Amino acid sequence: MSNLHKEINMPDPEGGYLLWCRENFRKIISEARKVLISKNDKDLGRFFQCRRFGANSTPIRTGYYLGYRLLERLATRMTPVQLLGVRPTAAKISSWLGELSEE
Repeated sequence: MSNLHKEINMPDPEGGYLLWCRENFRKIISEARKVLISKNDKDLGRFFQCRRFGANSTPIRTGYYLGYRLLERLATRMTPVQLLGVRPTAAKISSWLGELSEE
């Protein structure tokens, strides 16, 4: 993500993208759960488009980091074939995010 930040002339948050996401992981999860309920395109954009998570010192596309972490966790419980067959509903995703927040 740091390369993307440079390409579109957006500086990384202080300490870098990954460090910021790790340090603010529970906040990202909390916001993601709100977005699942709202289903607002602008809210989703904060997570998956080139918009800041919050202030100018925050990274863009935090949804990708969250998605990687979620898949990492699910891969410990399911085979790749099982993962491909999962139909992610808002309720399932919210439950998985709750499990992630307990880490």
